[in-house]
Amino acid sequence: MMAETIDLVSNSDADNGSALESESETQSEQRVDAPLRIAVVGCGWWATTAHLPVIVAHADANLVGLVDSDDERLRRAAEAFGGPPQFADVTTMLEAVHPEIVVIASSPSSHFSIAKEALLSGANVLVEKPMVLSPHEARELVDLAKKLKTALVVGYPYHYNPQAALIRSQLAQGVIGNLELVTVLFASVVREFYAGRPSAYREAFGFGMTEPLEATYSDPALAGGGQGQTQVTHAAALLLWLTGSKINAVSAFMSSSGLKVDLSDAATITLDSGAIGVIASTGGVVQERPEILEYRFFGTEGHIVWDVYGESGAISTRSGVSLIEELEPMGGYPMGAPVRNLIDLARGRGDNHSPGELGLQIVEFLDAMYRSAETGQTITVERTEHRNSP
Repeated sequence: MMAETIDLVSNSDADNGSALESESETQSEQRVDAPLRIAVVGCGWWATTAHLPVIVAHADANLVGLVDSDDERLRRAAEAFGGPPQFADVTTMLEAVHPEIVVIASSPSSHFSIAKEALLSGANVLVEKPMVLSPHEARELVDLAKKLKTALVVGYPYHYNPQAALIRSQLAQGVIGNLELVTVLFASVVREFYAGRPSAYREAFGFGMTEPLEATYSDPALAGGGQGQTQVTHAAALLLWLTGSKINAVSAFMSSSGLKVDLSDAATITLDSGAIGVIASTGGVVQERPEILEYRFFGTEGHIVWDVYGESGAISTRSGVSLIEELEPMGGYPMGAPVRNLIDLARGRGDNHSPGELGLQIVEFLDAMYRSAETGQTITVERTEHRNSP
């Protein structure tokens, strides 16, 4: 899902990265044993469901600030999660509480400016998907995080699924030989979001204290698109995470079914490994039926099928068939895992399972996918170059 919509305008551009980096390092040394100071930008449905419960329960975390332009959402979130300081804009929050981690759960159109300012302040950053809407903005954030030696995590929970780790390992070991074909199907329950009627899902989704605003998913100026930016981003990111591949070219078709954003997407892709593939996705699943996320990998020595929501699948090779659920029974949607990953990274532990570099690759792919659907042409995915100075 996509993070909630807010409208936050920074008061400064915070250009002096070197000085801020030095100040951040000094503060970090002074608080090495203290819980990490964490601020959350955006107090909508996803932040209050996936991020804030993890933060307030984590022994290494101290929630020091909440930011939202909506006073009522801000108040409700603060009351529910320990009463941290409340702020209407990011700049004031950064200057007041100096967080070591900033979690960004605002609308995609606001991600870049907020993430840039947070990184320049010296904070480690989790930005909800889609990371940003422009490949050049994504590259700037990746380069900035690298320059300042801060962690940048993108909100892709599927990467923390233990069954995903198993499949990734098997593919890396060449269990099915050279990859030749991949197929992905993601069918989800989001049509009413795109129609600007999120309240239709109130009972099914259990929004809790806050539900998405009508424009959150339906306004292309805020969301950047529909199914592509909301769900294909997940499907493609997990595909690249599992295979270690990059997408070279895409030929795509989209259907809006009368909406302002795309509801159904179909993309044929080529990978740098030489494999070809198809990613198909729709937001038109009805409430009474479960969502579907399925992967199939075909190689020279076998194939893998995986039903993500069904937490089942099989690895088939010349030596026989192994059931994924028996090899690794734990699956599901670990929505709190990206925040836990960032906390670990800020403590110098573990590996980044949804890094900014991968987020960049997906922004590049989605940009190419939307251009292909608009022009009817096969689009080569343009790799944005590293910049010498962000």
